[in-house]
Amino acid sequence: MKKRIWLFLAMICLAGGLLSSLKQTAQIAAYGVTPQTLIDVMNQYPAKVPFSTKQVYWIEPLGDSHTIAFVKTEKAHLLLVLQQTDSTYRIVRLIRQAPQPNDWFEGRLLEIEQKRYLAVYGENRSQNLNRLTFDPYKATYDGKQERNVPLRDIKRTLDVRKKDSFHTIQALPEAFPRSLFFDIHAVDAQGNEKLRRLSNTLD
Repeated sequence: MKKRIWLFLAMICLAGGLLSSLKQTAQIAAYGVTPQTLIDVMNQYPAKVPFSTKQVYWIEPLGDSHTIAFVKTEKAHLLLVLQQTDSTYRIVRLIRQAPQPNDWFEGRLLEIEQKRYLAVYGENRSQNLNRLTFDPYKATYDGKQERNVPLRDIKRTLDVRKKDSFHTIQALPEAFPRSLFFDIHAVDAQGNEKLRRLSNTLD
């Protein structure tokens, strides 16, 4: 009788372990893109750049069928946008930059699936940066000269205190003009400007 009870308990534990394993596999497969997926897709890209899974800093979904990821190697910083078609992926955007020595950030406007996003990413290794402020502008032309008009009601900030690295992906309202760009400032705890970058526009 005791042997039957122990056998029954052992079968319950085994079943529980299998269910737990299946649940974890489903969660990973549900998202789809892993660091190894990025490597496999990059190996099929004409201008491939070798990197390891440990050099993939972050991966985020972008719309219904796209993914954005950041890779940092000794020779380059890579911002990749992947598109999923059925069960396959391909690189549709690759932005390559030289490595930065200390604190740095970049701001990119992207248009994916007829939607627009602001992607900001960087590092704060010195811990001197406190926050980023995003000042939006739209470029206008009156027939004589181009002017940059501030959009004061949609100013944004990002807290980067005590963060060695950071990133944010923000969906932008459709009402924003296509000539929109962001003047991005990184300031310290006293409000002193440390870094400044201009994003691109989608025009």
